[in-house]
This record gives sequence, structure tokens and C-alpha cells, in this order.
Amino acid sequence: MPLYTNLSSADPKKNPSVQLNIYIIWFMYAFQAFLMAVIFLNFIIGVISSTYTKVYDYKLILKFKQQASINDECFTLIDLFNKIFKRKGLFKVLVFSSTIEGNIQDEDQFEDQIDQLKKFVAKQNKDVLKNHEVINKLFSEVR
Repeated sequence: MPLYTNLSSADPKKNPSVQLNIYIIWFMYAFQAFLMAVIFLNFIIGVISSTYTKVYDYKLILKFKQQASINDECFTLIDLFNKIFKRKGLFKVLVFSSTIEGNIQDEDQFEDQIDQLKKFVAKQNKDVLKNHEVINKLFSEVR
């Protein structure tokens, strides 16, 4: 036990409250340390929870920014390909794919987008087949 100059100078047999005062000091120190640890941990949990909420809310904004960046890159590539092949409208659609390791929660949203993409591609295929039939008829007439 540490030395207490004022308290240790008194004789514990003559004054029994001296020993009691030392125990009270140690109890108060341990209680205060425990209370501070609980308050500090509660504060840390609050800060971490707040930070998680901010990051989770920002996730959707970041996702849309990335999608907008991909759309911009897609249109740039389409313009580049059209300039290279000197035919406007030759490339109408570029399809980007990724791994299956995506977020499962967004699966319904992606299914809707995939259905829309399938419908668009099917319509484009019908247009191409019609144009192909017209070209075959014209070609057969030329022969």
C-alpha cells in the first residue's frame, strides 16, 4: 500500500478511522475508474454508431456517382467507336458486366434493370432482323 504521510503518522489503534479512510480512498478510486471506463465506452459506441450511419447513407450516393461515371464512359466509348468506323448509330448499346459478388439486397433492383435491358436488346434484335430481311429482299432483287 502506498504511504500516506498525514494518515500514516496517526496511530490506527488510537484512531481506527485512519484505516477506514484509506479503504474509502481506494474504493472511491476504483469506483471512479470503473465509472469513467463505462462512460468512455458509451461515448466510443456513440461515435462509432454515428460514423456508421453517415457512411451507410453515403453508400447510395457513391453508388449513383459510380453508375453515372460508367454511363459517361459508355457514351464516350460509343462516340469513339462511331468516329472510328465513320458510321453514326453503328454502336447503340454497350453491355458492361461484373462478378456475381454484388450486394444481395440490390438483387431486385438489378433484376428490374436486367429485364429492361433484355426488352431493349430484344427490340433491337427485331429491328436488326427486319433490316436484314429488307436488305436480303433488295439484294435478291438486284440479282
